[in-house]
Amino acid sequence: MDLVINAGKSIGDDHLGITMSNIKILQVLELLLSPGVLFELIGKISENGTWGIRGNAVSGVFLIGIWVIETGMLLVLPLLQSTLQSQKPFCEVCGEWFKEEELPPFQYIEDVQAFKSSLENLEVSPLGALKQGGSKETDHCIVTRYSSPANAQCYLSVHNKKAKVSDKGEVEFDDQPLAEYVLAKAG
Repeated sequence: MDLVINAGKSIGDDHLGITMSNIKILQVLELLLSPGVLFELIGKISENGTWGIRGNAVSGVFLIGIWVIETGMLLVLPLLQSTLQSQKPFCEVCGEWFKEEELPPFQYIEDVQAFKSSLENLEVSPLGALKQGGSKETDHCIVTRYSSPANAQCYLSVHNKKAKVSDKGEVEFDDQPLAEYVLAKAG
């Protein structure tokens, strides 16, 4: 809206150009605080559009759809990213996220139910029984350790990676989370 209201110098030609905005912060804040005026402007702009593709003005429902996608990207993506980050372990002592380190591959865990059952019963012995020596080219298990220098404990996440060959003949992996952020002693 600001660019339409305060359009300044345009650089470019008929095919590709950029218009500079002579932004007026108070006017932008006024638009944010007056949704009626903002939506009135949106309606007027969507009638004719302000830009085009291959000589055709982008307007109407298509333009509003683009605005909805842009708004979603600006609001939903940061929310999603911060939600995912907030699930990871955080060290209250040092005020930092635990350092994430992927350990070398372990052998694939065949008895998934027994592994999960032991962890659900608060037994960490299955973690100590993991066998190193897996290969990232075949079925394997990945353990990610989350540690902090200010904390004697760490957290572990365990994922089985099942190999399969794609239609293109490339090896891909199905990811099966077995445990997320299991508390363990650092060591």
